[in-house]
Amino acid sequence: MNYQIAWLSQAFDQMQRLVGRFADRQHEFAAILRDITATLTADPTEVGESRGGRMRVHFFGRLTVKFIPFTDRGVVYVVGVHMPPDRL
Repeated sequence: MNYQIAWLSQAFDQMQRLVGRFADRQHEFAAILRDITATLTADPTEVGESRGGRMRVHFFGRLTVKFIPFTDRGVVYVVGVHMPPDRL
């Protein structure tokens, strides 16, 4: 099954802030975004770690991405993007 990805506005804003803050890493972020898309559209229930309920977390390059897959809808919601200080 192929999933659609929906970015919640909070996650989109977090990603936008990271790209703005680290403008010299645009190529890295573009590759990470491609990886996020490829991985989460394939089968988001098989990647990452469970964080209770439907919430999952996976590491894409330097980024930690929180997402919620809804298998019945064929949608995965990206709910948060974070770059831990030790990965700056």
